[in-house]
Amino acid sequence: MKLRFLLTTMILCFALVVQAQNVTVTGTVTDTQGESLIGVNIVVEGTTMGTITDINGNYELEVGPDARLTFSYVGYETQTVAVGDQRVINVSLVPGAALEEVVVVGYGTLRRSDLTGSLASVSARDFEQQPLTRVDQALQGRASGVSVIQTSGKPGAGFKIRIRGSNSIAGNNDPLYVVDGLTIEDINSININDVASMEVLKDASATAIYGSRGANGVVLITTKTGEKGPVRVAFETYYGISKVFQRLNVMTPAEFAEGVNFAEGVEWYTAQEIADLRTGGGEDWQDRLFRKAPFWNAQLSVSGGSDAVDYFISANYYDAAATIIDQNYTRYAFRSNINARLSDKVKIGINTYMSREKNIGAKADLALGLSWDPTTPAFDENGDYNYTPLKPGTGNGSPNPLLRPENNVIDNFDNTLIANGYFNYDILNNLVLNISGGYVGLNIANNSYTPIVVNNIGNASVVNRNISRIQNTNRLTYKLDNPDHRFQVDVIHEQQLITRSQTDANAEGFFSDNTTYKDLSLGALQTTASSSSDESLQSFLGRINYSLLNRFLLTASVRADGSSKFQKD
Repeated sequence: MKLRFLLTTMILCFALVVQAQNVTVTGTVTDTQGESLIGVNIVVEGTTMGTITDINGNYELEVGPDARLTFSYVGYETQTVAVGDQRVINVSLVPGAALEEVVVVGYGTLRRSDLTGSLASVSARDFEQQPLTRVDQALQGRASGVSVIQTSGKPGAGFKIRIRGSNSIAGNNDPLYVVDGLTIEDINSININDVASMEVLKDASATAIYGSRGANGVVLITTKTGEKGPVRVAFETYYGISKVFQRLNVMTPAEFAEGVNFAEGVEWYTAQEIADLRTGGGEDWQDRLFRKAPFWNAQLSVSGGSDAVDYFISANYYDAAATIIDQNYTRYAFRSNINARLSDKVKIGINTYMSREKNIGAKADLALGLSWDPTTPAFDENGDYNYTPLKPGTGNGSPNPLLRPENNVIDNFDNTLIANGYFNYDILNNLVLNISGGYVGLNIANNSYTPIVVNNIGNASVVNRNISRIQNTNRLTYKLDNPDHRFQVDVIHEQQLITRSQTDANAEGFFSDNTTYKDLSLGALQTTASSSSDESLQSFLGRINYSLLNRFLLTASVRADGSSKFQKD
């Protein structure tokens, strides 16, 4: 009994000693302007003990004298303070660096803390260590609400981008693409190694400045520029091999033969023929259609700058084979971005980008290959094609799966030129005039030839498309920035002229396959067609961004578009 009483007394005394060691800490948490912050998380480091500030920014917490308090709040830098002998700890939280970051919002820039719309940013730092080949790949998994879907495994094939889903069942759901202020048709040809950052505008507040063209969202791409410092030469390259590791599980030639006999009720295949098929006869069409596909990328860039001029120049080469036979993709790209400050008030810049894409090779029909007779070899004893299955009742009405991809000629070329320049003039300390103009030219050539060995006729097709866009944007920006009020007004006038033309030429009845599509006059029958169209767009825009005490934000945008697609009345 005495022992139990003594033990209880010792435990009680220990608890009293521990309790006596704790101290009560109070204080107030404010921002750098002295305004109270409500709901700041205050946690004892290394524990789950904590509290939050009240409506006046005050807090009270009982802790040990050796404790360290961590103060955290959304949008502000986290601070940790040792309690020690302090009983009153007042903390002033500093805004986080992310809030001070300047982001591209379309027709200008804003501090991230002043944004009211939904915007996702992807920096080159997020993807520069990955072997990416396309711009849309860099958005995959890096921007919430943005889905990037691969539509084809063919090298150079584009991805489908959807921002917050699709808005139309049958219409176009692609977002609007803007590269360095220029609207472009697509981003297939842009070299990912030249990209500095991408911003995805997702909601009505963010895309309103683009009007109806921004209904599916907007992707803003900013390319790299030079930085002040000595000349920097960088060379990057990587090489790899693609391969189909998991193949489809299909019947062996022997199983196929047994199945045909059973289904037809006729012994098309003898027991000896089936035995021969089990020992290696027949054809594995997946072996014929799939291959190891090497790819190689090389990037050379030169950059640098001074107080007066900065520059970024790059050249890129990318070559890739498809994992399906006879398909290859090659891209050459060159970029030059040069900026110059002519005086304290004047700054100019010229950006130029050129690329050439070559996509060659006929499409192999994998579904046809998998369903074709596996008991018939691709070639006979003389090295000629087995055009049809050797056994009756085993065909699917289609020719040898290798016939088209190994003989058809498909040569597709895309040539892109993007050039733009700007002139900035500081009229006053807070008033800036920006005049920019640019040209986007796209030439697409789709050439094909089906030889006589495939269709007994020989026919050729040459399609040439040209798309050009001339754009001029004039922007006047007024900024007022002080601790309590930040105010920015943009007044913009923009005009665009888009020209499209297409010519189609076809011929058939060739007596020889030697010239393929390069001389259509040799065909017995020729047809031609052409079309062209012009479209102009003139727009007047306005936007106001206002921040009061870093708490209350206002963004108002207005846009009026006039299009030649509509009648004058």
